[in-house]
Amino acid sequence: MLHATMILAHSHLDMDSANSGRLTNALATVFGSDQRAQVIGNSSLFDEQPLIWEQRVCFGSLHKGYSVLCWRDRSDRLQASVEMTADVRFQDACSSVHSGLRRALSRQLGIRPRLESLDVLPLGDTKPVLIGKTGFLAHVEQRATLEPVIFAIIAAVVVGLGSWLWWGDQAASLWSGASAVFAVGAWGAVVAILSGLSRKIRWLPAS
Repeated sequence: MLHATMILAHSHLDMDSANSGRLTNALATVFGSDQRAQVIGNSSLFDEQPLIWEQRVCFGSLHKGYSVLCWRDRSDRLQASVEMTADVRFQDACSSVHSGLRRALSRQLGIRPRLESLDVLPLGDTKPVLIGKTGFLAHVEQRATLEPVIFAIIAAVVVGLGSWLWWGDQAASLWSGASAVFAVGAWGAVVAILSGLSRKIRWLPAS
């Protein structure tokens, strides 16, 4: 069984009781009622010291196939643990939790979160098997996106220089012939931009 550790960095939020209550309410608005005691009691990770974790955790919830616990280790970081409780895709569970945490922080509290780290680990192991990243660079640097963009740039340079220096009378047909390469490259760039803007998680094998 797998579990994930997720850390979201955000702007400073005072660690007083009022803001602690606001954070719990914001998470409950997105995820449902606070069930931290039940989640900790059924957890394979946090059940050894339940009273300590119930005091530290600010929110917990049970969902179909996974559970979530959230706590703050600093005034500008929110940490979450996603534990699989059934045979579900951990990518879907982590994406749902990540999206919910961002909504809770940005819409309910007015602070902008950023995914600092996302590690997926087998239970009882400290070495992640997968890591998750978000942002434009995380998607544009993947091979499936980078190669078409590079090929399109190379084709544009070759056709452009060739049309200017040698094949001026055939320029129109050359650009038309390379249009498929340009289209694939442009599509890859658009997908990377949209994935980055939407904070879609890109999964990578841990090194």
